[in-house]
Amino acid sequence: GDDYNLVGETKIRCEANGKWTRTKTRCEIIKCPAPRAPNGGRVSGYNYEVHKKVEYSCMPGHMLLGDPVLTCLRSGDWSINPPRCKYIDCDKVGPVPGGKVYYANDSTHLGSLIEFRCDKNFKLTGAPKVTCQESGDWSSAPPSCTEVRCPSPEKINNTIFRPSSRGRISSTSSFGVGTILNYRCERGFLLEGGERIVTRRCTDTGGWSGRSPSCSYVDCGVPEV
Repeated sequence: GDDYNLVGETKIRCEANGKWTRTKTRCEIIKCPAPRAPNGGRVSGYNYEVHKKVEYSCMPGHMLLGDPVLTCLRSGDWSINPPRCKYIDCDKVGPVPGGKVYYANDSTHLGSLIEFRCDKNFKLTGAPKVTCQESGDWSSAPPSCTEVRCPSPEKINNTIFRPSSRGRISSTSSFGVGTILNYRCERGFLLEGGERIVTRRCTDTGGWSGRSPSCSYVDCGVPEV
């Protein structure tokens, strides 16, 4: 049939003894040459006969370029040129100030994952996870970690506050987590509730604990005669 090749002598001859010559002929099924695995890849399929298929795949970190499936033709050739496997590496990212970088797969090749975490009292802005893509780039730029700070509270009439040194005080416009403000009243005024000092703390959400104190004017009234 069309899927076989005739191998050996294809003609017989009438000899003087009145017999036909014996020929050693046979029909062999058409086969294609054994395919070679590409660098960084493999070939699956062990039957290389006509109409049979083989499939190429790549090792982790590689991208397949070309058609992964080849078919053996009646010509004894594979249907197309075999694909190749291209190694892709996204490289390491720089350090993230105020945070840490974790290489989840201990690698930076195609499909690798990076996780970012911020230090205590720092807030993450951006993507917490990125993956290495076929372009050789990470799926997004590294995030940033910014320190959580509490804004300076509004000045309340007749109150005075002083920050403690427990938190980071680098400016008076904002205060680091843990800073404690001690409120008291100006002379001639008393804190609501009769307390001498009211404290508020900068929390890790960037807000102040408690509520704003208020000071009321001290008036003894007209003394009795």
